[in-house]
Amino acid sequence: MEPESETSAELITLQLAPAEVLALYSFLALGAHFAAMISGENSPLSPDELRSHVVTISEAAASTLTDKMVGAVAAVRDRERLPTSYQRP
Repeated sequence: MEPESETSAELITLQLAPAEVLALYSFLALGAHFAAMISGENSPLSPDELRSHVVTISEAAASTLTDKMVGAVAAVRDRERLPTSYQRP
């Protein structure tokens, strides 16, 4: 999405179950870990924290979280495609 797009001001709301919130947090933490590894930096996670995040992501929560995120991305894309009278030239 373009930074100056009017659709960036519109909100997308996701209702997440507690297990989905934990899965999202773990995905973000693991992403930070792998980004650090790829860039040659030290991981922000200790080995115990890394194991904890991997264990926290349940298959069901990850699946429903992914489905909800895909739906949110589709909603944003659909909004971008709709012609609006207030779009900037």
